[in-house]
Amino acid sequence: MSDMIVVMSAGTIEQVGEPREIYHRPVNRFVASFMGTASLVAGTVSEVRGDRYLVATPLGDLDTAGVPGLGVGDHVELVVRAEKHRGRPGCTRTSRRGGAATGSEATVRSRAFDGSIRTYVLRHRGGHPRRPFSRHE
Repeated sequence: MSDMIVVMSAGTIEQVGEPREIYHRPVNRFVASFMGTASLVAGTVSEVRGDRYLVATPLGDLDTAGVPGLGVGDHVELVVRAEKHRGRPGCTRTSRRGGAATGSEATVRSRAFDGSIRTYVLRHRGGHPRRPFSRHE
């Protein structure tokens, strides 16, 4: 694999960087979708914690890394990658960091096994739409 990747859209450079950087820190929605399956969740920065942010979303407060320079009140879109999800069918889960809830609570509604990949459909607390995601077993 290449040391550096240039992601272009309609002849315009969107982002240049190492594959891991582009995958984990896309600069916009196009780059996020170009680099694999992801769900985008809108939110507002509610707290700055050094190089991390607490973001209020319809899924709950999420603790996340982000691009430098964000401030309280900034509107953002978080990229949620399938491999970051944890949980089991029929269970609900809320992540905690520093004693405060910082994750989302969801119920696994269904799952399908397809070789080394399992696809799940979640229903998030608060009526958030179901979001399918896949994960390698």
